Amino acid sequence: MRNILAPLAGLLLTASALPSMAETYDCSVDEAQSGNNKGIPPRIIVTHKNDKATVIDGLIQTIVGKPIPAKIDVNNKKRITFVWTMSQVKGETNNGSGKRNGNLVYRLTYQKGTGKTTVSMTPVGYQNTFRAKGGCVVTQ
Repeated sequence: MRNILAPLAGLLLTASALPSMAETYDCSVDEAQSGNNKGIPPRIIVTHKNDKATVIDGLIQTIVGKPIPAKIDVNNKKRITFVWTMSQVKGETNNGSGKRNGNLVYRLTYQKGTGKTTVSMTPVGYQNTFRAKGGCVVTQ
């Protein structure tokens, strides 16, 4: 009996020492819900491994050219929320004051039980918050 348990115990110890697999959240949202200026990209991809996350979408690809770090704000049995900021994004104001560079704070919340997601974007220094809903496909 000992001869059978020893290899099994070794296998279990080896498996527990393996690094965790990265999870990829490939999310699509209804950009029509994000306002007339389409402030939220229709597709957002977040990669999450251990306590680190990165995000890429059309805006990030255009401005930065590669994924940027995201913060994991909430991670429990029901949901996971990622937060990231796009800095110095060029844009125009509606009040006629011209072009400005702004910081945009994004939040993506994925509901683990349903696969639904909500994304919000808030331009720093403004009261506006743009929102969009959709879903994510999660792979490892």
